[in-house]
Amino acid sequence: MASKALNNTANDSTEQITAISDLKPKHTTKMVHVKVLHSWSQNINHGGGETMEFVLADENGHKIHASCKKTYFESKGRLLLVGVWRNIRNFQVRPAGGAYRTTNHICKISFNQATVVSRSNFMNDDLYLNLVDFQSVLSGTLDEKYLIGKYVMDSFCY
Repeated sequence: MASKALNNTANDSTEQITAISDLKPKHTTKMVHVKVLHSWSQNINHGGGETMEFVLADENGHKIHASCKKTYFESKGRLLLVGVWRNIRNFQVRPAGGAYRTTNHICKISFNQATVVSRSNFMNDDLYLNLVDFQSVLSGTLDEKYLIGKYVMDSFCY
């Protein structure tokens, strides 16, 4: 089971890895082993400032949205390059909210001052795609609160 796995980080300390599917709100001292699937910057006009957003996946293919405020770009965000595996610990887990969600996980990860991002030697080229059939997109039966359905429709409707 992924949540029981142990991982040797770069500094040779051994920590318990939590599967993304096991993350719950208010967890702060957990460690996840993830692949960065996608990243983008976002500027929130309502006083939220600039953030770097990520979609992360664990070895089981479970995905979660992660957010890093501009304050932590240099120390944490720059290590999260698309396609690389990383160990991330000491982060906040909050309910995923807003009009749209990037993953089907009920929570999202928020980096804070205590968050540590470290390298992983793990190699796996899986893309962790969950494709839906095109007829579901065209019929409009997909849940509109998830970005994937809306994005696909917008890209085909010129």
